[in-house]
Amino acid sequence: MPDGRFRLYVLCAAAASARKWETLAGFYYDLEVNPVVTVSAIETIRHLATLAERPFLVCRDDMWLGRGLSTQAELLIEELSARFPNWALCGNRGMRWDGQRLYDYSYDMSSGGLQTATCAHPVISLDDGVLLVNPSVLNGHKALAPPLKHRRPGVLLSLECLQNGSAMAVSPHLLAMRTGAAEIEDEAALDTDPGFREYYRAAFLNHHCATPDGMLDLSEIVDYRYVSEPWVHVPQQDLLDLYDQCLEASRAVVRPSVTICRTQFLRLEMLERAVLSFAAFRQHACPLIDVEVRLITDASPDAVAPEVRRLQQIHPGAALECWYHEIRPKRYSRTDLLLAAVERAGTGYIWFIDDDDFVNAATGPALARSLVAGAPLVIVASSGVIKETWEAENEAPSRGAPGAQGLELTHSEQAPSYQAAHIFRILKGLNFVPICSMILPVALMQDRISKVQALGDYNEDYFLLLLALTASRVEVCLLDCELSSVSISGDENTVTQKDRSGWHLSLATFLLEIMNNTEGNSPFLWQLANTPRW
Repeated sequence: MPDGRFRLYVLCAAAASARKWETLAGFYYDLEVNPVVTVSAIETIRHLATLAERPFLVCRDDMWLGRGLSTQAELLIEELSARFPNWALCGNRGMRWDGQRLYDYSYDMSSGGLQTATCAHPVISLDDGVLLVNPSVLNGHKALAPPLKHRRPGVLLSLECLQNGSAMAVSPHLLAMRTGAAEIEDEAALDTDPGFREYYRAAFLNHHCATPDGMLDLSEIVDYRYVSEPWVHVPQQDLLDLYDQCLEASRAVVRPSVTICRTQFLRLEMLERAVLSFAAFRQHACPLIDVEVRLITDASPDAVAPEVRRLQQIHPGAALECWYHEIRPKRYSRTDLLLAAVERAGTGYIWFIDDDDFVNAATGPALARSLVAGAPLVIVASSGVIKETWEAENEAPSRGAPGAQGLELTHSEQAPSYQAAHIFRILKGLNFVPICSMILPVALMQDRISKVQALGDYNEDYFLLLLALTASRVEVCLLDCELSSVSISGDENTVTQKDRSGWHLSLATFLLEIMNNTEGNSPFLWQLANTPRW
């Protein structure tokens, strides 16, 4: 970058395309544009990395880039270096770890649609339309993808990064436009290339590989000795395991953290089940995130301290602590305990689980992969629903009130679940997201609750979610897996109460404050949500 401009290399398939970009170069005052005619894009990128002293951009010759891209690239380098110290590549289009969600910060004129984000997101595979390359990491790769000719480099470089523990990310800082639809033909033809077949069969176990342009079926390539001869150690690896290793390495300095918190000290048998699930969840999630478990109560310390000590002894894996809080004037206990927990939380995120509900420990990695440290990111997940019957045990005394009998679970059955996809219905005044389905960013919520009265009782979960989503800068990440399960046990659940007067009064109270909150509450958001499809 001798003249201070950011370096961009345009990967051209033919000389005519290179001549076009030589003409376009004058448009970009901030970029040093270098058209490169190549038959092996991956080999060219590697060669450019060996010559580079700092990150540079590469793009395909069919992309349209905006002026001012160099400024965005510099901001992105700073963010990536802080969030992902092992980052090798960043693009504007990539697949989330689950192979279901596509982060697409490009604009395709043939299909329309625009997305943006509050931060760079880690991905398991990248598109190669526009790439920011970190040569200091790429040059350190030991396991290399084959330098195939006449193949786009996105899938190959993504697999190489996974093998070498290098993080990949996507960001709207690299927004670009294309006039033609994305083509999967080139990617789908990979499985017919002898060089790719040999490489993939020797390195990976997965039958399918998620790419931004679709799912590749590679089941005919896989070496099945891991099934037929399970006693033999095979060198092939699982793509998701490799991704988790990349993610864990990127979080060596700053790890996302979450507080699992509940808000009452009732139904102690159910609370014990909840704490057990918290302990198991910590074990599943802790390789990737830090998890704290807190109980918050307005009961007197003398009354609940024995139960806290008992739970700490029988479930040491939960690393449980208790917060005691005195309810503030004009506030209901149900609401003020939530706000007090947000105020006290020292982690990046907070997750509220009622004592009769529980978390599903095996989904810990799913949440851990989705959190981004320091980002105003709201996670909304699905939640299972279980109808339960708890009856008094004949001989067992309760650990609750003196003289009360203990409870045991006598029946349970699955009911229709709460779906994360229903999140957008909340903008129509309908609450389809239980509190255990939302994981909230603490810094954002601490700022939001400092400006509200919060005078309602029921619907406090709806209030918190609307408060988060009407912030001036917030992003929602949907997880289509059941992170938690909601217990429905008849009239004991407030949600099943036949007298709805308390619910109606609280909803009117919370909506009055939300709809008149001037801190980032855009009327356009509500207009859009309630406009018929056009």
